[in-house]
Amino acid sequence: MTIRNLNIAMVVRSFSPHGGLELYTHNLVDGLLRNGLHVTVICEETSGTLTHANLKVVRFAPSSPGMRKVQRLRHYYLAASKAVEEHGPFDLVHSQQLPIAAPDVVTFHNHTLRRMCEVGTNWENLFNSTKRAIIPAYRLRDFYDRELCLKARCLVFPSQRCRDDYYQTFGAGGELSATPSVVAYAGADPNVAAADIGKQGADSKNPTFLFVGTGYRTKGLNILLEACRILSSRKRKFKLLVAGTRPRLLDQIKLALYGIEQQVTYLGFMNDLDEAFKQADVYVMPSRMETFGISCIQAMQRGLAPIVSRVVGASELLVHGQNALILEDHLDAQALAVLMEQLSDDSQLRLKLSNSARQVATNTTWDATVEATLDAYKLAQSLPADRPRACNMNGASLNGACS
Repeated sequence: MTIRNLNIAMVVRSFSPHGGLELYTHNLVDGLLRNGLHVTVICEETSGTLTHANLKVVRFAPSSPGMRKVQRLRHYYLAASKAVEEHGPFDLVHSQQLPIAAPDVVTFHNHTLRRMCEVGTNWENLFNSTKRAIIPAYRLRDFYDRELCLKARCLVFPSQRCRDDYYQTFGAGGELSATPSVVAYAGADPNVAAADIGKQGADSKNPTFLFVGTGYRTKGLNILLEACRILSSRKRKFKLLVAGTRPRLLDQIKLALYGIEQQVTYLGFMNDLDEAFKQADVYVMPSRMETFGISCIQAMQRGLAPIVSRVVGASELLVHGQNALILEDHLDAQALAVLMEQLSDDSQLRLKLSNSARQVATNTTWDATVEATLDAYKLAQSLPADRPRACNMNGASLNGACS
């Protein structure tokens, strides 16, 4: 079965080398082009600089600034599906979890909403379950995710944990039993030199920890700040850098109440995390929902010793005590504080994890991501293409009644 010269539609909201999903798609497209495929990127917006004779970028009609979330989701479905239809035909249509009428391959970058209702405290799970049941935007996203699963001929996931989530959520009745899937981990940055590593000559007793993300609870920043409070109560010296967000008023009040306002520095949004990596010794990702965690691989590549929660997709590449410390319970601030103390007290362990984690990152390449995706294309081509088109919430497809 030939793969070279395939004509692929790559559907994504934003085509850009920045961000998680966006960087994944950008590097994937680059690899597909290098493998001889023709790629038409269909997106709402683009800031990419990638150029190639076999690359075409098409923008579909943008959403209006005043649209509510549920309206925006419906708009993406209609506008992206229309663009695919107008600029085809294509050998395969590959969606990066953007709702469209007839995907052949779908890569899922976010966990299901069901997962969101299982990973918090009891009251958080109840609150999220209620939102999932009654808020139109949540109900529509649930619907579109299910349709993407059921209509695609092959599914791609950034981790095994993410795959299990979707097959348990949408395949419990056997609907996905005949749908194959592949796991395509994100890769490390191929342009990073060996010398581009973390802070050198650091005080072994006072390491600098780095957190990257915007989700206060989803990314586990609330648990990390609680762990910092515990460290401070034990008179431990440390620094924490928070990249990706700025402190809200409530955050500033909490830092003051915890007595850690001098130890925690918010760096705000950063397009380039290199400066943050260079200031840090340890990368901390106590997320409760993280399908992979590209910034974790980036940090490991630059020599930061990682502390990650077990639910993080990147943890599938790691072994506790060999190349990382794994937080088994992502809600346990006390356990996180113990791991942070362990790397503060044991500089030799920190160095061991740093070196071993860098090797893991080096071996986790975008070429492997591309190869796994090409495997998905082969699987999709081997299955019949006459599956019904995806339905919208009213039971109508883009071109009429849903079969």
